Amino acid sequence: MKELQELFNEVKKKFPEINAKLIKGEIISIMASRPFGKNIIYNSANLKKYNFSELALKGLLAHELAHKIQAKRAGIIEKIKVFLYQKFKLFNNKEEGERIEREADKIAMSKGFKKEIKTFYKEKYGK
Repeated sequence: MKELQELFNEVKKKFPEINAKLIKGEIISIMASRPFGKNIIYNSANLKKYNFSELALKGLLAHELAHKIQAKRAGIIEKIKVFLYQKFKLFNNKEEGERIEREADKIAMSKGFKKEIKTFYKEKYGK
């Protein structure tokens, strides 16, 4: 299997408008894209628990890069709300969170990652 950085570099080619870096970090989730900054952060221990295929990892990476597109489009108030939710679970609005996640999936799919996104959800959630 290819290294995560190599997969990231492949996926990133379809997101030329995004200048993002993949970094290892201590986060609760598997991977996260913050509304401020260029980094997409992954937790290697959490990632290993799932044993994702390359296709699923590409879907996850495309989804996180899509969040960077969302951040570019968002105003400052929206970015602050997303940041506060991610860091402190403030403004916990389930419907809004689901809308943001679906939108990221749609952006990633529009970039050619439909199969990869579906594979990611199937491997993670059995859907």
